[in-house]
Amino acid sequence: MSAKEQRNQIRRKKRHLTEQLSQHEKEENPTEAGVEGFVFPLTSETEVEELEQAVQSDSSIRDQYVTFLQNCKPSRLDVAYVFPDLFSDNALLGYNYYGKTNRSNMKKKAMRDYVIFNDCMIDAWHSHGVNEVRLKATIVKIIARLNHKLRTRGYRKKNTTETLQYETLDELYSME
Repeated sequence: MSAKEQRNQIRRKKRHLTEQLSQHEKEENPTEAGVEGFVFPLTSETEVEELEQAVQSDSSIRDQYVTFLQNCKPSRLDVAYVFPDLFSDNALLGYNYYGKTNRSNMKKKAMRDYVIFNDCMIDAWHSHGVNEVRLKATIVKIIARLNHKLRTRGYRKKNTTETLQYETLDELYSME
């Protein structure tokens, strides 16, 4: 086994153990309450906007959200592993950290301007060593992975469609 394969195997084992630890800690410390009016993970951009509005306008909702975040993330778990429990891929499609894109026809919303993505998460996880710099780096990484996942899905879908078209053509020619 090459050194690269060994590193990859170690990474997979580490990821698996981290996920097991997270699941075990969640079972030991279940989240007693969520956030009034919201079901997590949020599944749409509209739900994200509604949560942001609720957190900004109601301090008790903000407190519930911060408590929910504290209960979702064990101290040793990276923030990136918690995001799927909070937001689905679809909910995050219209966002990135800075709100800028390379495409002029696409606008994204800047996560750095949202209380739910910054202030609340830092308040909830500062005792875990999460500060503004670490949170920013993690959010940028999460959005990059999401974009990669979407490109991969599009590529696979395109290849599948092309393959099906070629198979259909092959069948038509073989019938002649």
